[in-house]
Amino acid sequence: MQDSTQLLPSSTEEDGMESGQDEPVFIKKLKSDISDGVKVGLNPVKQAKFRKAVLYTDIRLDFVDFLKDYLKLMRNGPKDEDKAQKFDETKMKDILALIGIICAKGNFEEDKFYKKNNQQLDALEENYTEFKKHFSELWAEVMKWKMTPSIYRNVVILLPEKVMSHLTKPLHMSDFLLESFKLGGPVSLVSLHGIFLLMQNFNFEVPDFYSRLYSLFTQETLGSKYKARFFAYSREFLSSTHLPEGLVAAFIKRLSRLSTFAPASSLPMIFDFITNLLVQHAGLKVLLNPLKPDGQPKIKDLKLSDYWDTDFDTFKKGIYSDGADVEDPDPFNENEQDPMKSRALESWLCEIKALQNHVVSSIALKAKFINKAVPKVERDLDDTLSLTYKEVEDQEREMSDKLEPTPSHIKPLVEWDLDQTVETKKPKLTNTSV
Repeated sequence: MQDSTQLLPSSTEEDGMESGQDEPVFIKKLKSDISDGVKVGLNPVKQAKFRKAVLYTDIRLDFVDFLKDYLKLMRNGPKDEDKAQKFDETKMKDILALIGIICAKGNFEEDKFYKKNNQQLDALEENYTEFKKHFSELWAEVMKWKMTPSIYRNVVILLPEKVMSHLTKPLHMSDFLLESFKLGGPVSLVSLHGIFLLMQNFNFEVPDFYSRLYSLFTQETLGSKYKARFFAYSREFLSSTHLPEGLVAAFIKRLSRLSTFAPASSLPMIFDFITNLLVQHAGLKVLLNPLKPDGQPKIKDLKLSDYWDTDFDTFKKGIYSDGADVEDPDPFNENEQDPMKSRALESWLCEIKALQNHVVSSIALKAKFINKAVPKVERDLDDTLSLTYKEVEDQEREMSDKLEPTPSHIKPLVEWDLDQTVETKKPKLTNTSV
């Protein structure tokens, strides 16, 4: 009787990685599909196979050369016009996905070769240098594409996260990233990360970098699907303790001002973000104090009690300048584009104080962080970056369930003053507690 295990394909046979061949069957089929203009369709199974194949140094380098030659052929115009027509957005996205897998960090931790005659090739560092040279040529071909807005956005996202560290001359991407920032929207958010990496790792100078970042702290950003990514980057941008306190104070106050218009799902993240900046920059505790050093209120013409005794609409009317004839009592200038000139250090976080009366009790409770001492440890921003309305609703319901109902013997009863007419009578509350 034949052993049943011999009837089953080995794991290498299943994913096309049979040993002893010049290249895996899967890679050979993938190259053929790309060259023939066949839709690749990179589903999770194919991605997993490709990810396993490019762990091999020689396969990875060979596939980079294949893509480079293919893109060069498409740019110069293939003889087969049908193939040229099929090099569309879908094909571009497939190639960008393959490049992203090739650039995965884990691929470069060790050298291993698929072809047996390659086992004695150069050391890891020399192989990686060769890879960077070939990969830079591939990426140069990508940058010559006529990109649709969707492809452009994908390239901007891929560049700082995966590609830039594998280029021989990353600074050549500086003009592309600076121009990308001018486009606004999600592209600006992501391009700023690439610019920051150039500044951090390659001494690239952008004097107005933080003014550019400051301009992105808007209501639109809070509603963007890239919100979590943006604030994750901003956390990195503002973490340096060498930044001027006036600069960081402007970002804190800007967020405090934005919090009055922010959706409830964004508020816990804003609170945590502000808290972490206060932990990193101890001198900014002055933003928690509503008084000047001489004991006078930082915001004139408003009693301190107004921030928690009045309704929120009245608060906003008093604190925001909606017309040219109305003077904003807050010294913070929200219209100033230069954060260093915003006078944020002269103000305080009165908006957060007002949010302690938020209709959602869990939000109102979290807003009381400014009443307490600044913690010594930063909060985990990952817990609130992607908070949803459903999660806020669940938190609110959980808090409501924990509240004990008011005993009936201390509930106020409504009595009517019969001496008043129907039109003018008002309820009179009487406490019947004993």
